[in-house]
Formats: sequence, structure tokens, C-alpha cells
Amino acid sequence: MKSVGKNATHFNLRLCAVKAHFFHYQCHLVKQKINLFLYEQSNVPSLKIISKNNPISVEEGGYKWTTTEGSSKNTTIYDHASAEQIAHNMEGSKVLPQEKLHLTFTQKPNNVEVLYRGELKNVDYSFTNEIIIVPKNEGIYVFEIIGDWAQGRASYTIKIIVDNSKF
Repeated sequence: MKSVGKNATHFNLRLCAVKAHFFHYQCHLVKQKINLFLYEQSNVPSLKIISKNNPISVEEGGYKWTTTEGSSKNTTIYDHASAEQIAHNMEGSKVLPQEKLHLTFTQKPNNVEVLYRGELKNVDYSFTNEIIIVPKNEGIYVFEIIGDWAQGRASYTIKIIVDNSKF
């Protein structure tokens, strides 16, 4: 009889783990919908990145954005996890060494910064004219892209997997 109890307990624990994982997934989806709603409501520009006609996954981060309606101004400040924390839940986009990533914002920023956010030292990448050239060494790279506009500032995260054997 005890072995039946152990099996039932083991089954219940596995069922609890599945339910917890499903609940976490549902919470993650709700959080994504809320984030998308906040971005849409604040009119924060979105960012699309393309590499050789392939889309690169982009996650929106924190922002400070001011909108004007008539004579009143509304400023929304949305604090988000760090780029490293955001990237932890991202799959990442595979690219070849020194591949060019083309950035396109829905509204042209006054200034753009691209910052490497990871553990490796002396990462060799470049950013000019809305193009990021990824490192030549294989590995996983997290970049935070920060755009500045007259209305405010917004952060975006990408996770790039540089892989010689992509194709």
C-alpha cells in the first residue's frame, strides 16, 4: 500500500509543478499584454530590427515619456527589469559573425545609444547610422538600445547568438 501512496504523492507533486509552470506562463503573457498596452497608451516608439531580411526579437524595457493634450502634459514613467534580466527570458536571435543589424524606429530618435550588457570583457561591436555590426567571436550577446526623443527616452533589449554554423 505504501508504494501506491508514494506514486500518488509523486503524481501530485508533478501535477503541482505543471500547474505552477502554466500559471507562471499565464502571468508572463499577462505581463507582456500589460507592457504592450502601456507602450501603446504612451505612444512610445517601437523598434524593429532586421538582419538579412530576418527579424530580430526585440523586448521593450523602461521608458519615460511625455504626451501633450491641449494645455496639459502627462508624463509616464515605466520602470522595467534590467536588460540582462529581460534577456534571461528571451530565446535570442542567431546571426553570423559581424552581421549587420538594421534598426528602424516608428519615430526617428534624436539620439541612439547601443550598450553591451554582459559578462564578457572587450566585446568588439560597432554602431553607426542605425546599424549594429555584431562581434566576430561566437557567443551570446545582450545589447540595450536606448533612444532619446523630445518627448522622452525608451530602452529596448536584444539577445544575439553569434554562430558560424547558422546556415
